[in-house]
Amino acid sequence: MAAWTALQAATVLQNITAVGELLLGLLLIIGLWTPIVGIVICLLEITLVVMAGRAMESSVMQAALGVSLALLGPGAWSIDARLFGRKRVEITRLNDN
Repeated sequence: MAAWTALQAATVLQNITAVGELLLGLLLIIGLWTPIVGIVICLLEITLVVMAGRAMESSVMQAALGVSLALLGPGAWSIDARLFGRKRVEITRLNDN
């Protein structure tokens, strides 16, 4: 068995990353495990910037979107909302008196 070259290892990691991003995107589209997927997207994008030297602007934007999705949680029509119920925050106005 031949030893792996750096190019072969990089190609395998690129394929794993591409499949991971595809699966995470599909989970976000159907709304399953939204907070977990948001955090994983954030960590993946930060890792890609640090280790692979990917373009920083788009990765930082995607990481910020992942964090915001994790904090906001699932939408009204998501599978998460159907399975676990949708949590709503009601902001009431204080009286001036």
